[in-house]
Amino acid sequence: MGNIKRDKIELLAPAGGIEQFVAAVENGADAIYIGGKNFNARMNASNFDLKQMKEAISYAHARGVEVFVTMNTLLKNDELYDAVKYAADIYQIGADAAIVQDWGLAVLLKKYVPDLSLHLSTQGSVYNRSGVKNALKMGFERVVIAREMSIDEIREVTDLCDIEVFVHGAMCMCYSGQCQMSRAIGGRSGNRGQCAQPCRLPYTDENGKTGYFLSPKDMCGIERLPELIEAGVASLKIEGRMKSPEYVATVTKIYRKYIDMYYKEGRCNVSEEDKKTLMQIFNRGGFSEGYLGGLPKGGLLSGDIPKNSGIYMGKVIGRKDRNLIETKLSFEPDMGDVIEIRGKNFTGGVITYKEAKGNGNFLIGDIKEEIEKGSDIYRISSAVLMEKARESYRKSLRKRPIGMEFTAHIGEKPELIAYDEEHEVKVAGDDIYERAEKVPTTREVIEHQLKKTGDTPFEVEYLSISADEEGRMPVSNINKMRRTALANLEAIICAERKRPDIPDSIAIPPLPKEKDVSAITCHSSVTKGNEDAYIKEHLDEKQVVLNNIGWIEEYLEHGADVYLGRGLNIMNGAAAAYFEGLGAKVAQLSWEAAENPEILMVTEHPMTMKTLTDRKGKTYKVEASQFGDKWLIKSVK
Repeated sequence: MGNIKRDKIELLAPAGGIEQFVAAVENGADAIYIGGKNFNARMNASNFDLKQMKEAISYAHARGVEVFVTMNTLLKNDELYDAVKYAADIYQIGADAAIVQDWGLAVLLKKYVPDLSLHLSTQGSVYNRSGVKNALKMGFERVVIAREMSIDEIREVTDLCDIEVFVHGAMCMCYSGQCQMSRAIGGRSGNRGQCAQPCRLPYTDENGKTGYFLSPKDMCGIERLPELIEAGVASLKIEGRMKSPEYVATVTKIYRKYIDMYYKEGRCNVSEEDKKTLMQIFNRGGFSEGYLGGLPKGGLLSGDIPKNSGIYMGKVIGRKDRNLIETKLSFEPDMGDVIEIRGKNFTGGVITYKEAKGNGNFLIGDIKEEIEKGSDIYRISSAVLMEKARESYRKSLRKRPIGMEFTAHIGEKPELIAYDEEHEVKVAGDDIYERAEKVPTTREVIEHQLKKTGDTPFEVEYLSISADEEGRMPVSNINKMRRTALANLEAIICAERKRPDIPDSIAIPPLPKEKDVSAITCHSSVTKGNEDAYIKEHLDEKQVVLNNIGWIEEYLEHGADVYLGRGLNIMNGAAAAYFEGLGAKVAQLSWEAAENPEILMVTEHPMTMKTLTDRKGKTYKVEASQFGDKWLIKSVK
């Protein structure tokens, strides 16, 4: 499938629950991604049951917004059948695509739910042309590219298909899909929807220094919008299915503003106020552009605070009494702001009292805990910003543009056609359009009544009226035609699809036995960079072990014996059968199937330490990869 050309780049927002969903719609998202109660990588979000999902999809579709459902966990043989049935359910209620990581599930969905579009999750760890091409052959229509791709690297693959790029929110220290840290430390697998975020915990290196060495800042790529658009990216993705509705509303609205500005003015100079707003709603030690410009130069890690760090306000200069503290602030706080005071210990609370003393001095409270003079004060949450965000989605104001054609000739029943780009309905009036005895119905009256779309999800953008000037019809009849046409149009836009017929059972091939490939040249799970360059020069190898979807077909075409290793995340017999059908041999199953995974994390962020020790005293090795541009965190046996 070739690249799908769009009038505008898509803005894709997250929704972990229905309030976040409405916030995304009302603040300008073109599409929203959500998860159900199973098979998704954010099982700790509120998520949607099928009834809630159907209502949400109908709400979105009526307003011209698409909905993608995450089915992005790795699956075992005995889970595949239920996943296929679930995919048939979400297709029936209107899901526009499923976001999938598991290769076996993708193969089965193309067979049993063929009309459901498939997007390859970023957990597929695709980062080169070969990987994108192989994803397309498997049936994916869109690839969510690895977060480590620079804009220059992204530009090299956008001609192949729709490429989706993360542009804002939390980043993974590890290449997505190649992380076993959560499972190794606490038995909770990120690839199975239970990531405990061990990257946000402190570790101690071999020199006794303790810090948050695996905790990245949040990403903000808003100033890179022109480059991303001009690179041919199809979709800009905001991370955040675990975030609040206020976060979703705020971030979506600001990105919508600057995307629209670019298409209108050819530029998007981001204001300092909007940058501050993005920082205020959520940041971890500031923002990073991630890898959009290559290796981050301004620092990737979040520093001493792996959670929301807010915005610096000023300092504590003393205590007035048991409840009130004296402060020197760079801006005036608001009642209801949540602050954090960072001295030897962190404390804080909600501002319930403030008194301006002049020259940036404020008396604020209630702060009863012990504090130190000179401690820094940060505003974690702005009451005004939170209320403004909530106000943006309290009422359903977003409208879907439609056209109408009204025809009325004397002696015939009038007709109204209402339509959008894909749907059309026709409604006939109840009565004949009569010749007026006194005052005819003017064109202005007809236009006024037809444009009264009220609390419907529609807005009349184009209207054609062809009516005999001497004719007449009651205003109530025009209104009835409009109401009926809009109700019918909404019904067909939100209508359920025919559910695919799923057999009573699906035969899933057994998993193959693992093979000893220790003596064969093995390429890593992330070859981007130096290793890719090496592979291009050595496609004549006779035997090779590959750990990524990239390069499989190229080696096979050169006649190599291709073995597939743990990094490819083959978890079930359907995936194994697909790759073996290509001519490859499955040598090892996913690290998820290994009792004691060796490689816990693959990162592109340079690591200077040799070991990391967690809070429980367990130590992990840190090694540079064979080609020197990746770092591996390994378990110590």
